[in-house]
Amino acid sequence: MPRPFVNALFQVNDVNDKKLKPDALPLKPMFRLQLTTLIMLSVVLGAGAIVTAWFIGQGTITKIFQQLNAIQQDPPLWIEVPMVTGSYLLFWAVALMVVVLAITKVSPQPKAWSRSIVVGILLILTVRYVLWRSIATLNTNTPLNGVFSLGLFGLEMLMLISGTLQLFLMLRVRDRREQADVLSEDVISQKYTPTVDIFIPTYNEPAFILRRTIIGCQAIEYYHKTVYLLDDTRRPEVEALARELGCEYRTRPDNRHAKAGNLNYAIERTKGEFIVIFDADFVPTKNFLTRTIGFFKTRLLRLFRPRRVFIIPIRSPVTWA
Repeated sequence: MPRPFVNALFQVNDVNDKKLKPDALPLKPMFRLQLTTLIMLSVVLGAGAIVTAWFIGQGTITKIFQQLNAIQQDPPLWIEVPMVTGSYLLFWAVALMVVVLAITKVSPQPKAWSRSIVVGILLILTVRYVLWRSIATLNTNTPLNGVFSLGLFGLEMLMLISGTLQLFLMLRVRDRREQADVLSEDVISQKYTPTVDIFIPTYNEPAFILRRTIIGCQAIEYYHKTVYLLDDTRRPEVEALARELGCEYRTRPDNRHAKAGNLNYAIERTKGEFIVIFDADFVPTKNFLTRTIGFFKTRLLRLFRPRRVFIIPIRSPVTWA
């Protein structure tokens, strides 16, 4: 069985298909090192060797870190923070902020050109920050200080790389509303209406939150759907809520593998051609399936993760700030 994806719609292969017999599948090794694992091991071992050489006073390594420390003590003017160098660099920081604010006014809804400009500005600021951190903030005057300073710097760079990848993914966002308009026609006309199971996994969410989600799922305008409330805490009040709102209630004997185990247990005991998974605090729109199920008609798509919208109460402290 395929593994579940949270807040997503995906297709399930028929587990009874004779082509998928376990004895027909090739045996895979129990343990296999991945390329990324080998790269990480190489980086860790290499860093360990450099640190060891630094601590024992190896000439070349020590000289390199002494030169790095000298650069940290007297960084170039252009790399300093604006508050240190005065209005010269502060002007550019303010200018970039003004450009971003102007773009949000001209293009309130993200478009390809506005998204590219904003992502480009963020990348410039990221590079600027990395240069400042690497040239003006490290402490390598002793091996012990250097290990902690460079270790923190390395962890910070990993987080920045992750965030930068997200920026590049934003450039690949596509507006598929017109495509959804076309593909939804067969769903609305009942020409393409596969069965859909809607899963709502829950562990300890309050009943009033679950009520809102169940009502939203039941209100989806699609006939061939079944809503399942997957309760991993086996609460009588949640079972009563499911009975009240007319959805299926499912539980399991144990809590192995937490949420993933809860979902996999339900997948093996339901028969829908497609599965939709909503977190306990997510409420779908009425046309959720009408707008999404048509994308699977070509059989080229196996997973669909739609955009999510967050609703903040008017009197929330976030809106007051």
